[in-house]
Amino acid sequence: MNTKKRNSTSLILAAICLAAAIVLPLVYSATYFVQLFSQTLINLIAVLGLNVVMGMAGQSNLGTIALVALGSYTTAIIADRTGSTTIVGLLAALVVALIVGLMLGYPSLRVNGIFLSLTTMAFAQIVYSLANNMGWLTGGSMGIKGYPKPNLFGWEIGSQRQLYYLILVIAVLLVVLSARLAKSKYGRAMKAVRDNPEAVESIGLSVTKLKMMAFLIATVLGCLAGVFYAWVMQYVGPTTFTTDQGTKYVVMLMLGGIGSTAGMVIGAILVTCLPEILRFMGDYYQLVFYSITLIILLVYPKGLANLFMEIKEKFRLRGTAGAAGKGKED
Repeated sequence: MNTKKRNSTSLILAAICLAAAIVLPLVYSATYFVQLFSQTLINLIAVLGLNVVMGMAGQSNLGTIALVALGSYTTAIIADRTGSTTIVGLLAALVVALIVGLMLGYPSLRVNGIFLSLTTMAFAQIVYSLANNMGWLTGGSMGIKGYPKPNLFGWEIGSQRQLYYLILVIAVLLVVLSARLAKSKYGRAMKAVRDNPEAVESIGLSVTKLKMMAFLIATVLGCLAGVFYAWVMQYVGPTTFTTDQGTKYVVMLMLGGIGSTAGMVIGAILVTCLPEILRFMGDYYQLVFYSITLIILLVYPKGLANLFMEIKEKFRLRGTAGAAGKGKED
């Protein structure tokens, strides 16, 4: 019965979040706000992939921003040079994701911890340098402008709001799939790789395949987020994909709660929207934002998702105690 109550509470909270996501672009209909909401969903998709690698499989990855950049540049270059439909750019980005996933997954078989972090960080810096210097392909420091309006199977997505709702549908599906993956046998196997890889090998599971699977999922979601970024902003430039920007994905992961799908939603919302809310502070908004982040992590080192779990547990215990008290009175 308690499990059913917890599940019903989670469903109610999820329904409230979904309702807010649907209503907000109708209330705040200016292009700035709709793009901000879309960026939140894009960051959510990218950090869901990062959570699979770091939260489930326990592999360090500081190169998520490079995946977003590759997805953005792939679809933008194809649209700019060939005039192909959006679906072609999307499929090409996913192919690039699979190739890069194999490239990033391979080092994880040989190095761990800080060394893997440095490897993925170096990969992010290489992608940034190539984007900034290969002007003949990427537009160099000027980037690629004038990305056409997305066109899917003849349906032209003419407004930012339409595009937002398309990304929202995909983001919701990915959140559900991420939650199911965490509870599936593959998710449990990845967590076992994180906690005790020797034990995983001893029962006949392949640590190599599980690590590669985690990196492939992360790269696909990262590149997909990049494709959506190009669609929303209609511009792709190297300054968007610096390693400083890449650290924000790790902040989302830690702030929300590593390993928690709900935590990824919380982290993506806070890290994307809170700096914009603090813009009125001028040059100090970043200082205030990271100070707030530091305080939250010091008080709740396991992330805000764990805080909500503790609150739910307290209410459950109070309800159980109240029911027990009534039973004694009867």
